[in-house]
Amino acid sequence: MKLYALCPVSDKRINERVARINGAFTVLLLLLSALTQSIIPVIFLAIDFLLRASDYSRYSLLGISSKGIVRYFGLNENIINAGPKIFAARLGLY
Repeated sequence: MKLYALCPVSDKRINERVARINGAFTVLLLLLSALTQSIIPVIFLAIDFLLRASDYSRYSLLGISSKGIVRYFGLNENIINAGPKIFAARLGLY
């Protein structure tokens, strides 16, 4: 049985809790954009996806916020491969 997975996109590791909160923020911002008919949340998301898809993910405001929420609530770390999340951020950017 294989206990690990190799990802050709990245060998980095991230906290799955942070990634899931990032996803929730993304959905909320898209809903906000749809309800208000404003393009500003979409532009914010595009910039955030660009940061997360590149080597500047540490500057992502959604990432910083998500890490703060995880720290505040004391959620357990669940470390996973970052490759699929980076790939998803690249798709979200396009």
